[in-house]
Amino acid sequence: MFKRRPLTIAEIANHLPGPPWQLHFEENHRRHPWSLKFADKKSAIAEAKLKLDLHFAGREAELRASMSRPDRAACSTFAELLPIVNSLTITAGPKARGGYLWGARYVLRLALGAELETLSLAVLTADTGKKFFARATTECAKIAGQTEQNKFARNVAGAWSACCALFSPAAVSSMHDLGLTVPASVADFRRAGKVKQWSAPAAEYSPPLPGVLRATFRAWLELGRTPGYSVIGGAGNSRRKTEPAPLNEIARRNMFIAAALMLACGLRKSEVTQIRWRHFTLDELGNPRLIAKNVKVKNHSGKISVRPLDPFWRLMHRVIDRNGWAGQPDDLVLTARARAPQALGGLRYVVGGHCDATYWPFYHIGKWLRSLGWNLQKTNHALRDCACSYVTMKWGLERAKLFARHKHLATTESHYGRFVREEIMDNPRALNWLNWAKI
Repeated sequence: MFKRRPLTIAEIANHLPGPPWQLHFEENHRRHPWSLKFADKKSAIAEAKLKLDLHFAGREAELRASMSRPDRAACSTFAELLPIVNSLTITAGPKARGGYLWGARYVLRLALGAELETLSLAVLTADTGKKFFARATTECAKIAGQTEQNKFARNVAGAWSACCALFSPAAVSSMHDLGLTVPASVADFRRAGKVKQWSAPAAEYSPPLPGVLRATFRAWLELGRTPGYSVIGGAGNSRRKTEPAPLNEIARRNMFIAAALMLACGLRKSEVTQIRWRHFTLDELGNPRLIAKNVKVKNHSGKISVRPLDPFWRLMHRVIDRNGWAGQPDDLVLTARARAPQALGGLRYVVGGHCDATYWPFYHIGKWLRSLGWNLQKTNHALRDCACSYVTMKWGLERAKLFARHKHLATTESHYGRFVREEIMDNPRALNWLNWAKI
């Protein structure tokens, strides 16, 4: 049988040649695939014909000699692997695959003092894994201060995990399908991490004080009612990245609505970009509810169903109505300008397009929050954390788990309580301003 696996989306999008064709033959009722080493069909057919001619001519010795693999012991190189990482048949997306390569670079640079492109896959042995952890231990001992040591330990653990993911059984199998030779010692390499476990407490980030939060909520309302509102980098990715610049109306609109949905509904960035106007609905009791089906979410349920928080929900709709920002039911709430080519001197660029809705709102929110005193690692996600923390303080952890749409209570408790403060929980009237949204 003459076949190959279907092209992946990455191969089609990037015009990659795809996997080599394979010749499948049977022996003792077992099927054996044989790579013909050519991705184009014409060359692969010619190679297959040579094998078949030898078989039908009864020249089995010559056939077996032509199918021997004297170079099988010679491993492929990382230089051969890098161009096909996006073609591997694994579930990881492009961003995750980039992280895998970062991990491999980090591990092999520390273990062997060499760059990825100069190495053979033959270096993936248990000995290399042991060298990595031994040198990591030595480097960690040189760092003064436990905080910096913990940061280094987290990098070590993250890099090792990412590197091992690049050489998971599924990824290695796909590499073989694509014609690469990966050493069997890769399994020993991956097991080397179990000999030396690195762990460090999660990084501690100080959430904004209540005064900063109040100022942020006021600034959010100011954003909604002020055309030309200025934020750092507001005019786009300009060279003056530290100076405030006015937002265009699409950017102001999208930034306001995106921040509102994170605060009112605890949405993630990827979820905000999928919300349509028809998703703003009512539940069976007549209360406002955000219900979105057939969407991509982290828990793979394909659904978002959350009761919003007031005053954020009420104020968001007030600003939307006042500015006439609402669209048709099937329109996405974050809109985008049509792509338009621009020129400035010798520089040519494009404004508008999907980045108006998928990139710039969150870029601007990050710059805006940092300018207001938010020093957290993930500024956009901190708005979701803030909303969940408020629900925890007023209605308890169980209700916050439902609001955040988590499967396990421990997830909410461990990762969505940075804004919880004792003095607020101890004062029954401190959160009288926070309620579930009503008509």
